[in-house]
Amino acid sequence: MAINKKIFDTLIKKASESGIQAISCSYNQTKNQSLEFTNAKIDGTDISVNNSFSFKALVNDKIGVYVVDFYDESMIDDVISTLIDLSNYGKEGKIEYFTKEESKFKNLKLYNKTVAETPIETLKTMGYELSNKIKSKCQLVETTSVSLETKEMESLYVNSLNTHYYDHATESSVVVSATFKQDDLVKSYYEYEQTPDEITSINTDKMIQSLVKNGMDELKSEKIKTGQYKVILSYQPISVILLNAIDHLSGERLTENTSIFKNCFNNESVLSKKLTVRTDSSTRSLTTEVADVDHRPIKDKQYIIKNGVLQTPMYDNEYALKNNTTSNTLVGASYRMKEGKESFEEAIKNIKKGIYVQRISGLNSSMNPLTLSFSCPFEGYYIEDGKLTHKINLSMISGNCKDILKNITKVLNQTSDKYNMFACEVVVNKVSFTSK
Repeated sequence: MAINKKIFDTLIKKASESGIQAISCSYNQTKNQSLEFTNAKIDGTDISVNNSFSFKALVNDKIGVYVVDFYDESMIDDVISTLIDLSNYGKEGKIEYFTKEESKFKNLKLYNKTVAETPIETLKTMGYELSNKIKSKCQLVETTSVSLETKEMESLYVNSLNTHYYDHATESSVVVSATFKQDDLVKSYYEYEQTPDEITSINTDKMIQSLVKNGMDELKSEKIKTGQYKVILSYQPISVILLNAIDHLSGERLTENTSIFKNCFNNESVLSKKLTVRTDSSTRSLTTEVADVDHRPIKDKQYIIKNGVLQTPMYDNEYALKNNTTSNTLVGASYRMKEGKESFEEAIKNIKKGIYVQRISGLNSSMNPLTLSFSCPFEGYYIEDGKLTHKINLSMISGNCKDILKNITKVLNQTSDKYNMFACEVVVNKVSFTSK
């Protein structure tokens, strides 16, 4: 059921009478329920409702922001007086910050699909079944772990300029993992994470089949020789590497001279000519948007990298406000890589000896934040004569984010938005690996 905007009408009217130039109000509610299972026994539960009310006011051309987790009409006078006090310490602003909101929100593609709420009893039944199924599919499974979660979100946004937005979104997730044991060899495998429209719609047989296959591959994993290899980076590693590089394109880093790209805005290709990246707002929901954004005008679908050439520094809302320019970093948004033409199957056929890197771990903690050099563990498969041969065990990948992006030879033709951006798998020449 949609939240009624009348909960804010009296506040907006009194705010205007109190001399506030403009005011916006938002309400976000998240209902969460989750269950954790180990070996078909419940070992954790969470059923909660979280509320957030955010108020923003323009007073004497300064913006004050006040956030609370509870609000009713008895608090109207307190909210107004608090906003007036906070505006004395706020950023300078204009009425246009509120009037520009309408066109911006209309351009958002909201996750507004409504899914029927999943009863907790359904989650219990599903958790037991998944735990037992995993163990029955493979005798080498020693322990099982299942996590089920559903989340329902509602958001309301109104302002004193008669702009009104409502969003209702739901999501669910299923994560399964297992420990496999053969003789004295024990391997934990964290595999299947899925976010279906409805938690009951997942293909559990396919999920378990994938989990067991990867677990058995772990038991049969082998080391590789230390050296440099041609690599296919899957969606997770290229997303992490690219996002760290984009962080160095921030206006703040460039101004403070701490960016590895500080002298690279010269219309020359400093990264691979195969690489094109632009901003993309389509993954944002209103829930992430209304509580803490300065609501400055935003350019969406703006190129950050085009054919390897850096296009523009990234200005977030705060930095844009300080420098009297337009924000082009989207809160809650993502970035989109331009797809190539070649498929994964076609790309792997052309590799005689190489490595398919599925996942890297601990990159951010091992990375030098100034140079973007790193060395960290990874998960992946050895490639020989155009085929995946075996899982790789106890090895490290090392390099520099900028160098990896510079040496991309192919961007493949499938996109995934699982890892905080729209990323494609890529082929990279000469990446260094070390066997422990």
